[in-house]
Amino acid sequence: MIYRVIVLLSLAQLASATTPIKRFEDIEIGMPASSVIGELVQRGYAVRTPVEGAPGRIVERNGERVGVFYVDKEGLVTEAAKSIYSAPPSKRGDMIDFAEALFWLIRDEGTPVQSDRKDQRAAATTAILTADEIESRLPGQTFRRIFIHTKSGGNYRISLERNPGGGASEIEIEQITPFPTQPK
Repeated sequence: MIYRVIVLLSLAQLASATTPIKRFEDIEIGMPASSVIGELVQRGYAVRTPVEGAPGRIVERNGERVGVFYVDKEGLVTEAAKSIYSAPPSKRGDMIDFAEALFWLIRDEGTPVQSDRKDQRAAATTAILTADEIESRLPGQTFRRIFIHTKSGGNYRISLERNPGGGASEIEIEQITPFPTQPK
């Protein structure tokens, strides 16, 4: 007689069983948040919840924001976003930092392009761009996002939040899950 044993693993068990977390980019959708937090803290990251009961967990290392991940009611990761650029309040008027972050995103995701000039390096990036806007109930407040999905597998989100009446406006570039797989 032949017996077959079928083992059913939940998405969370499968994700946690297959990928140890050595760096932020190892976070996968479906992982148990408790395991993610434990492993990140073991590796020197700080993880905090900005508002009690909120789904987001901010991850920092050496006082710098690394990214954020979101958790559903079952305690599983639903999304992770690695910070590429975030304007601090003192530099929100200085757009060169944002423009350079966008430049490097496009260049690093691209394929090198031949140039006749020795001092010029160029890259061509194929990407799909989508945009959305979240309605606000406050006059003058806007929240807009641009999503960039590159042919090489990179997924990015640019968030633009305008707050009227002296409120701090925000601009941010994040790499979002799924992260491209890299050799371990």
